[in-house]
Amino acid sequence: MHISYLYASKASNRGLEGCDPTIHTYELNDKHDKPWLILNIKSLNHSPSELPIIFGELPVTGSVALDLKEETQVKSISISLVGKMTTQDIIIYNFVHVSHELWSLEHKANNLTSEVPEDFNSKLSGTFSFPFSLELPKTLRLQNDGASECYQLPATFYTFLGRVVITYEIIVTVTTGGTLSAEHT
Repeated sequence: MHISYLYASKASNRGLEGCDPTIHTYELNDKHDKPWLILNIKSLNHSPSELPIIFGELPVTGSVALDLKEETQVKSISISLVGKMTTQDIIIYNFVHVSHELWSLEHKANNLTSEVPEDFNSKLSGTFSFPFSLELPKTLRLQNDGASECYQLPATFYTFLGRVVITYEIIVTVTTGGTLSAEHT
């Protein structure tokens, strides 16, 4: 599941400090058109139908929920935030990538939000929720003419002629075995 969002450096620049967050919900449906993966992102954008707004000084928070109607072997669940620059030549440069493993088969007993039965057979069935909190770095170190320089993360922007576009994405990856295909992103 890939979700784009808007990034700005400071909430105070937009008069949004102290505002209550809005929950933005995105669903991935199964073959019966029922949601099996739900991503909730907290944002200061007042409209849940618009893209979430993420601010540099605030962590990106929310939850990933699975609603598995059938037993499904889930090997891992992770979430990533990726900042991308795309040029008019369709060259894509990932300038920031923050990732966090929400759950894995190896650490199953430590990070499920519901109880794991003693006879756990590596298959999940039911509803599970995985909260997350990710922080983007305040700055990046990039090479510029052979020298390493420190830069602030750029805000999301689109130029009029599309020469350069800066976008940010939230990606949820569920690696499975069995009834789902090998990997759902």
